[in-house]
Amino acid sequence: MHIVVSDDQARIIHGSEGGVEIRDASGNCLGYVARGFDDRDIAIAQERLASPQPRCTTGEVLEHIETREAK
Repeated sequence: MHIVVSDDQARIIHGSEGGVEIRDASGNCLGYVARGFDDRDIAIAQERLASPQPRCTTGEVLEHIETREAK
């Protein structure tokens, strides 16, 4: 399934720095449009990978969240 946006809406989505929430006329959130990765995003990811800071896997983060919710 797909939805065709107007030229004005396409410009807003394309020009966004991050994701764009899609809402209906009543303000209910219907979903999100995420932009793709650009050269700046890749550079940031490479810098973070080169950093000595500790990292967590997605599984570790989800386990931590589940543990906190169980309390």
